[in-house]
Order: sequence, then C-alpha cells, then structure tokens
Amino acid sequence: MKKYMKIIVIVLSIMLCIGLISFFKRIQDGNIDTTEMTETETETEDPGPFVVFEADFSNTYPSDKQFYSWEGREYRDVIYEPLESIKCENNTAILTSVLNEKTGIRKQQMMCTAGLFESDDFICEFEAKYSGKPGSWSYVITYGTGTYWTKHFYSDGIKWPAGGEIDVFEQVGGYADTPISFETPTIHYGTGTGSGYPDSHLNVMGEHIEFEPDQWHKFKFSLKDGVVQAWIDDIFVGKNDFSQYSVSNEYLYDYHPFLKPQAFYIECQSANGQNTEAEYEFQIKNFRIIQEKQAECEKLEIYPQMWTKETELVFPVGSHFYLEREYYPEYTSNKACEWKSSNESVATVVQGYVTAVGEGTAEITATCGNATATYVVNVSSKANIPCVGISTAHHKFSIKAEHSKDIEYYLYPNFTTDGVKMSTADEKIAIVSENILSAKQPGQTKLTIQCGQQSKILDVTVKENSRKPFAEYDLKEATNRIGMNEMEEGYSTSGKVINIGEDGEEWNLSAEYSTTDMIVEDKWKKGLDAVTFKTPVMDEAKELTKYPSLYLIKGSQGSIRTNSSNVNEMPSVDISGEKIMVRYGAVDPYQMELNGESTHIIAIYLEDGHSSLFIDGQKVVEDGKITYIKDLRQLILTTNKPEGIEYFAAYEDCEFSDEELIKMTQLQ
Repeated sequence: MKKYMKIIVIVLSIMLCIGLISFFKRIQDGNIDTTEMTETETETEDPGPFVVFEADFSNTYPSDKQFYSWEGREYRDVIYEPLESIKCENNTAILTSVLNEKTGIRKQQMMCTAGLFESDDFICEFEAKYSGKPGSWSYVITYGTGTYWTKHFYSDGIKWPAGGEIDVFEQVGGYADTPISFETPTIHYGTGTGSGYPDSHLNVMGEHIEFEPDQWHKFKFSLKDGVVQAWIDDIFVGKNDFSQYSVSNEYLYDYHPFLKPQAFYIECQSANGQNTEAEYEFQIKNFRIIQEKQAECEKLEIYPQMWTKETELVFPVGSHFYLEREYYPEYTSNKACEWKSSNESVATVVQGYVTAVGEGTAEITATCGNATATYVVNVSSKANIPCVGISTAHHKFSIKAEHSKDIEYYLYPNFTTDGVKMSTADEKIAIVSENILSAKQPGQTKLTIQCGQQSKILDVTVKENSRKPFAEYDLKEATNRIGMNEMEEGYSTSGKVINIGEDGEEWNLSAEYSTTDMIVEDKWKKGLDAVTFKTPVMDEAKELTKYPSLYLIKGSQGSIRTNSSNVNEMPSVDISGEKIMVRYGAVDPYQMELNGESTHIIAIYLEDGHSSLFIDGQKVVEDGKITYIKDLRQLILTTNKPEGIEYFAAYEDCEFSDEELIKMTQLQ
C-alpha cells in the first residue's frame, strides 16, 4: 500500500511541475495578460450595482443641490413656481397644479436635474401616486442633447425636442374622464419646434398600460445602449429599441444616438390650462438612479459635433453649434458639466450649445467631476466653413408636367461658406435653375445637389398633368357597419377600404371598430360603436406645400385628421350637428354654426400662403395667412354614426377656380 502511495505522490508532483512550467512559459510568450487578471480581480471586488443619485425629500422642499425648477417661466397660460414651493412630507415630494385666483394663471410645479445630474446608462426607480381627476397630467421623463433650460433662463435657441425625449411614465388620458393609463415607453425626437429642418417632430408610441389612480405604485425604467425597458409594480410592461434613431437640425447633424446624455424631469400640470376649477396632485418618493458601475470623470474631451477633433475652424458671427463630449471612462456616473466662456462678447455657451457673438477668440471650458476640457472658439468675418452634409425632407418627389417646384434643402452647418449647385440627369424630363425645378414631360430623372465635397441625389418623377385625386375613398359601406352587434352576420373588428385614387394601394385605409357594451334582447353584448380609418404612416410623405391642393369631404358627423390622431396638424375637420370646425395648424380655427344634423360637402383649397373654404356650394372663408401645411404622412378619419363620413378625397398640384369648387360642393 505504501508503495502505491509513493507512486501517486511522485505522479502528482510531476504533473504540478509540468503545469507550473507551462504557466510561466505562457506568460513569457504573452499568452496570458496579467493586467486582465488584475482587472478581473478588481471587478470581482466591485459588486455593484450602485445608487449614484437619490433624491432628498427629507426637508420642507426638494434639495436645490439636486433639482431646480423653471421658476417664473410662463408657458401656455401657466406659470412655473419656484422649487421651494414644492411641499415635502414624510420623505415624499408633493407636486400640485392649481389656479392663482388673483392672476387667473394656473400655477404648476416641476423639478429637473439638467446641468446637475445627467446620465445615458441607468436604471431609474421611484414610487408615485397619480391623480385620477380628469385633466390631470403628471410625468417622469428624460430629455437629451440640446434641450436645456438653465436655472434662471429658458433657452429658445435650443428647441424641443431637438435632442430627444423619452416618455417612460407620462400620464395619458388627461383630456378624458378617467386618466388611468400611460403610453410607455415612448419617444419624441426631431429638429425642434419651428426650426424648419426635416422631421420637425417625430414620435414613436409604446404600449397602452392601465392601472389604478390615487394609489401608490412602484415604477422602474432603464436605458442602456439605446434600449428602454419599463416595469410597473415589478411587472414588465414595455420595451423599445431606440438605438438606431438619429436627430438632425441646424446644429446637430445625423446625431447618433439622439439622446445623449439624459436629464430627469418630474412635473405635475394640467392638460388644459382653461380648466380653472380643478386642482391636481402628484406624489413621488424613493426616486433614485442606479448604475452597474460608479465612476467620476477622469478625462474629458470637447469639440464641435459636426467635425472631427482635429478640424481647425473659424466661425462667422451669429453661427451656433454644439460641442460633443467624450468621457473617460465611458461609464462616468454623472455626465453633467459646468460650462464657462472666457469671453462672452465673443462666444456664449449653454450646456454645450455655443453661439458666436462677435469677432475674437474665446476659450470654452467644460468641467465634469475631476476632469476639465477646453475648446478655443475663433470668430471672424473671414470664416471658411466646409459643408459637412446635405439633407432634404424627402429622398424622392413627384411633380406634374408644366409645373415648377422650389427645391428645399438643408445644409450642415447652415452657415457653411461652400456654394450650392444643382443639375438634372435628363433635361428633356426636367431642368433646374438655381433651386427651381421645372418639369417638361412625363418620365423619371435624377436631381443632384452639390455643396463643396458633399452631394445629395434625389429621384424625380414627372407625372401627367391631370386633375385626379391621389387619395379617394367611398366610406358609406364601412361606416354603415356601426351599431351592428356580434351576433349579426358579417360582424368584423377589422377591414380595409380601397383607395381608388391615383396612388392606389399605397393609401389603403385600415378600419378599426371600437366596441361598447350594449343590451340586446335583455342581454349584454358587444356592439360596434365607432370606426376609425387610418392609412399607414408614409416614410415619403406627400408634399402639399407650394402648389394648389384640395381636400374634399362629404358627411354629417365625424373628424378628419392628418399626420396625428391628437395633434391638429393642417388640415383637420370636425363635423357635428351644431357646427363645422376647420383647423389650420397654428392658424385660428374656422367655425360655421349649423342647425341640426344633415349631410355637408366641404372643400379646403390650399395655395401658397392662401387658403379658401367652401361648404355646400358657398365660399365661406378666404384667408391670406400661411396655411402651415408641410406634408401629408397619414390620414385619420373617425365617426360613430352610419354614413357619418361618406367620402374623402385629396388632390395635389391641381388648380381649381372658385366656380369649380362651388359646383363640386353643391349638394345633389
């Protein structure tokens, strides 16, 4: 037995020696990275996750070292109160929205971390209780790059929603009788209101989640690599991947990701500032931000977003641009920076957004944690700024023969000193002079826009000069289904209506029937109460900006929208037994009083900076204001009355005289 034990010991010793020799040889050969071993050991000692931000609601109002408010800002008939007006009790912040009876202006409360705490990789947790009153509007949302309100100053130069917005928990139904739900997670992003650049406001909607109001609920949402996930009361409720979205405007170009970094906004407000009686309340507690790692910024670099770090630039007076930030380590916990300009007579800076004020030199400084970065801004009347890119609202467009069109394009930056040239591939089809394209005969060609070293090629289709609608629907059969109960033959909860206009299948309407409980033969059954028709959202929207366009509607009750179901884009029409209302975006609505329900034919005729309204064979309105219409991305029609909307048609590039429109709207 002892003999065998000695043999085993000898064998094990030999194996151990061989292993050690192999190990040291691999180190000598570079096959084992001892640095990686050290980092692995360090990571093992770093358990995570870490609470990197925890709201302090232990005093009489939220901590001004963590939050600030839009104190004194007036917006849509409301005024924002100071941070100290937000009441804290039992480690709970209580935000309210009430009417100031002396001024007649509604007071609203909010608190925001922008400039104090920002992050683009996090888990946010909190508990909240939402008001169940109609008209209440409470939310916890995040804003991204370029959307920033300083502590005492609202920057109109940085337009919402330029850098993007995630609405993970935004109460919807504020206009309804029972606001008990959220759309989550959703986003808004684009160029910012009024900037004039393409995709001025896009949104992506999430799931519709319902829960009990006026009760405490646990909420959690996360953002990592552009993916947002959400939970309510520990139940997973939604996920959206926004990593591929980008934003472009006059100071951001093809910016990925569109959210970078994030500030947190908590607010209680009224969905309708005209509602003077209701008071709303939103309570929140245990608000905190969690990250996998905890780290202060050790190194920071800043440079103009549209160019590389090495590009030497001289900016013209009046130009503005955004300074990109690169953090080391990338997982820096708090990415909020303090910004300063050494000479504000030359350049000012607000949260990385720089405006060149006058000639000279200014040093922009950003400080984050332990790191400070600088960028020297040179401003001169002899600026030489290369074009970075060209953008257009559409990649292709159509025009009718013998028509002309202004070509809208957007240069990045908009203060580039490079010139612009345009040309067409086939001048028999269309020619271009400066930025005006003139169509010769039906066919297809390409339009090239050149600026410096950058170019953009657009597909151009020249159509026959006809006066036919591109979208035309007969809706009588579909709307007659309203009121059918589920026992009747042919009951359906979906369907399609065929577009018989020029573009055929492209603009098919899908019918969605909403149901309500009803009593049939003393029994509760589901019945069809209303129908909503929608076209798909078009990536290449119909352009209805410069040339005469016509919308023709026949019906007795219902609503017609374009581009959104709840935003009054141009045009929108409401017909009831009492009135006809036509909205022109930001232009005041047109109204016509009615006496009882009956069928009406309405024509909305749009020209460049001019519009006319015809009802039942009469011209009732003529307005010289800008019509505010940009394009037609989607049609949305809703009615809850059989034959409520019988017919709808849309024309583009079609001229009609008053006499023709009067005849088209006469009831037979």
